[in-house]
Amino acid sequence: SNLGFGHNKNLQVYFLDVGQGDAIFIKSPSGKTMLVDAGPQNNVLKPLSKRFLFRKKHIDVLLASHPDADHVGGFVPVMQNYSADVFVESAYVKDNQVLSQIENLVNEKVANHVIATEGTIIDLGGGVTFKILAPNDDELNGDSNNASIVGKLIYGKNSFILTGDASISNEIRLVKEYGEGGELKADVLKLGHHGSRTSSAIEFLQNVKPQIAIISAGRNNRYGHPHPEVLNRLKNLNIPYLSTITDGTICLQSDGVQVSK
Repeated sequence: SNLGFGHNKNLQVYFLDVGQGDAIFIKSPSGKTMLVDAGPQNNVLKPLSKRFLFRKKHIDVLLASHPDADHVGGFVPVMQNYSADVFVESAYVKDNQVLSQIENLVNEKVANHVIATEGTIIDLGGGVTFKILAPNDDELNGDSNNASIVGKLIYGKNSFILTGDASISNEIRLVKEYGEGGELKADVLKLGHHGSRTSSAIEFLQNVKPQIAIISAGRNNRYGHPHPEVLNRLKNLNIPYLSTITDGTICLQSDGVQVSK
């Protein structure tokens, strides 16, 4: 679907097909861009340059949900090819070569390095905000999946919840903390951990009540994602889903009132 990119007063959200991994490219109506995760290796470069940024060599905000390679590996080639204003990550620390490479590139090339905690709000202009719901202090002491940044992208009446690899324990905490106020309700939910059974608790799905769920995973991946149990939970709750495995890059847009493909 040709969205007339660049002449568009809509919020555009693209779940990029990067194989087994996550990369979500967001463009606000004001033209500000944000990349949430960058997939493994350099799989993200082709969709970015060919479909979304054309000759533009700048992305306003980069956000790493957590330091697993299938979420952050691509930040190395991204920062080698694009300039950025802000790099957002949590305080979770993990030591490896890719992360030290990313750290060096951030220090060298990015003006603002933001350590996000629950309650941080990123303003993407044009009335679009990204509100961070996790991790809290307890979650930072868990493993890297439990320390995932979970955020709610909001534009008018519409919202998208992006979960990194957050697990069921995170989801239950979010339900306890935000469920009653209806704050977890969202039009679109990117399922945690590539559709693994260790995420997407029934209570969480019932609270988010998405019109559509998104699964970002690789064809014939060795983990068996998405797990049949999760697809059954979606079916039982009448939640349709799209998957990068069968649908490739998934393009959604919002005019602030409704989300469309």
